Amino acid sequence: MCIRDSYKPEHLIIESKPTGKTDGDLRLNKPFPELIKFAETFDLDQLDMKMHKHVPYPVLLLKAKDIWMANNGGKLPQDFIEKEMFALGLKKMARNYSVEENFQEAFRNAPMCFKQDMLTEDHQIIFDHPKCTDKKCSEKFWILAAGLLNFYKKYNELPLSGKIPDLTACTMSYLELQKIFEEKAKEHYELFKNEVMGILQERGLNPAILEEKEVQHFCFNSSTIMCINFREIAEEYTATPFKETLESEIRDSESLIPWYILLRASLRFQKKYKLYPAEKSAHDKYLEELPHYQVVLNEIIQEFLGSGAKYTIDERFIKEMLRFSNAKIHNICSILG
Repeated sequence: MCIRDSYKPEHLIIESKPTGKTDGDLRLNKPFPELIKFAETFDLDQLDMKMHKHVPYPVLLLKAKDIWMANNGGKLPQDFIEKEMFALGLKKMARNYSVEENFQEAFRNAPMCFKQDMLTEDHQIIFDHPKCTDKKCSEKFWILAAGLLNFYKKYNELPLSGKIPDLTACTMSYLELQKIFEEKAKEHYELFKNEVMGILQERGLNPAILEEKEVQHFCFNSSTIMCINFREIAEEYTATPFKETLESEIRDSESLIPWYILLRASLRFQKKYKLYPAEKSAHDKYLEELPHYQVVLNEIIQEFLGSGAKYTIDERFIKEMLRFSNAKIHNICSILG
């Protein structure tokens, strides 16, 4: 069962919680002075083994980065081979790599040192959106987005979240590192808030329309904001589907494209036979509709991908669509009302 919000052309997300993003925002590609000063307090050669095993991995990466740049004309690794050499050099800094988890963490996170731009495709979509620069727009999200755009243009970075990931370190080092990032995040917040206040003043809007907690929430989650644009449902029947996307994902079991095509085939089936696939079939007889449904499904595939297209959808998905038989699932119905 799929639910589609057709009432809004866009869905705005501030805290998207991207899967697998647990490394934090450590600015190892662009370290700030307080972080550099913290890293300089560690003299690896003078530490005993216990402390050597508990140097936070951001410190190890900054030291490895300094060594590399000192030996390579002040430049970071430029290609795959050089990045591999950097990682191997990091391993050699360990006294016993197999037991020093902090060095293993540094090795896994070495690419953080080479990131050129912290802007994602999601940020670019937001910054390019007409509402982001529309001086007549009074929607909260877009006022905050305009402030973020000004912040990025002025400082060439996004505000820090202030969060650091779990990492191997002694308690004192971890707490000190955490405090450094929290203080820098507060500093960035004040700068971001000034940009937002400037946007409000520029547009003749009352600053009271934004609560402090709303500005903070947006600022500290600015690295994960998203704007998902939707087409109107009517466009599904007037606009041509994106052929390249369909071709690349029709056989992908992790994609929603096969389900989209199956749903469109089910709607065509209902229009043709006045019933959804297997809607009136007995629970153990739903597969009897398979030949009729397959004909309609092939029609849809030919329309979307061109005459003679020889694409197929996993039969498990097709059978599941028939087994579903336009059922009314109670938890989905409760959402729809």
